[in-house]
Amino acid sequence: MADDPRSQSWWQTLPGILTATAAILTAVSGLLAILFQNGVIGGKHDAAPPSATTVHSPASSSPGTASSASTQAPGTLKPWSKSDVVITTNEGVSSTLRAESLSNCISVNHALTTGSGQDIPFEKMRRFEVLRADAVDAPNAKATVLITLLDGTKIEDVVTAGCDIFGYNDVGRFTTYFQRLKRVDFQR
Repeated sequence: MADDPRSQSWWQTLPGILTATAAILTAVSGLLAILFQNGVIGGKHDAAPPSATTVHSPASSSPGTASSASTQAPGTLKPWSKSDVVITTNEGVSSTLRAESLSNCISVNHALTTGSGQDIPFEKMRRFEVLRADAVDAPNAKATVLITLLDGTKIEDVVTAGCDIFGYNDVGRFTTYFQRLKRVDFQR
C-alpha cells in the first residue's frame, strides 16, 4: 500500500513542487516591493518627472535640453505641511498662503498639468513663473509657465489658464488667475 501512487504526498509531485516554488517567489518579491516602496530597503529616492529631462517651448514646438543645478541639499526642506507659498502678482502685490492648500482649477492633487500631459505636484516645485497668458475668458485659454523643480531643473510648458489658482491663509481664501500672476515661490 505504501507504493500506491495515490498515497504520495502533494509535496512529492512535480506540479506540487513547482506550485510551492512559484508561491514562495511571489510572496518574497511582493514583500521586497513593499519594503522598497516604503524606504525600508534601497533608500527613498524622489525621481524627477519624466518631462523634467526636457524643456518644452510651445512657441518652437521642439523640445530642448533642460538646465539643472543642484542647489538644495536633501533633507534640508521644511515639511510640506509647514511650508508657505508666496504669490506675487503683476502689480507687485504679494500674498502668503499655506503651501499645502494651494490648488489650481479645483484640482484635488495640488499640481499643474502641462500641455505635454505631465502632472507636476506643487510639492516638487521651488517656483513657477507665468511668462505669458491668454485672456481668462478666451476659449481654451493657456498660459506659458517656467517651472523650477526642487533640484533646479527648469521646465517651460503651457497650462490651462481659464480658471483660478487659490489657497488659504489665516485670513481666509485667496484667489487669483494666471493672467494676474507674475510668480509663485514655495518657501521650504
